[in-house]
Amino acid sequence: MAKAKPIVGLDVNDPILECASLIIETRLGEMLNYEPFIEDVDRVYELHQMRIAAKRLRYSMEIFQPLYAEYTGISKQFESATDEVKALQEHLGEIHDADVLVPRLEEHLSRLLKPGHGHDDKGDLRTGVNLVDLDACQGVLSLCSQLRKERASRYQLLLKDWSRLRKEEFFDGLVSMVRKAAETAVTAPAEAAV
Repeated sequence: MAKAKPIVGLDVNDPILECASLIIETRLGEMLNYEPFIEDVDRVYELHQMRIAAKRLRYSMEIFQPLYAEYTGISKQFESATDEVKALQEHLGEIHDADVLVPRLEEHLSRLLKPGHGHDDKGDLRTGVNLVDLDACQGVLSLCSQLRKERASRYQLLLKDWSRLRKEEFFDGLVSMVRKAAETAVTAPAEAAV
């Protein structure tokens, strides 16, 4: 798992919303670093890293949500932006869950099939229709197929949402929003410092 980027230029003596802006921009940048891989359905590792980066961004935004609500005029827009990031993270999470679970199920399937292969204790070829629990195998195959379809559907939702957010200039807008809020905010109390 990739480590979170250090927040370059963070000074705990700066106003908290300036710190929040810097943290959010850094976490957003981490997520956007994986954008070149989003169009490749088989980039499992990179999509998982994007999920982790989206989670870091979301949690950072959620931590600062009360401050944006109390000291800025962007509470609703910021909350909506947080929801968009959460949706991306959830898409990526569902994709990753399938990417992890299906290979484990395939391993289990191979163990279920093993008694039907090879030779018995006498060296004779195994024979018989009841050596393998075919009902269990069918159940595992059905589950794998269902998970693969759900992953494909979730992946298409991810691409659709990502494309929409890009067209809406969401990511640039988020940066502009938190920067402007840091510049124009009513002063937050000192005890709220990072």
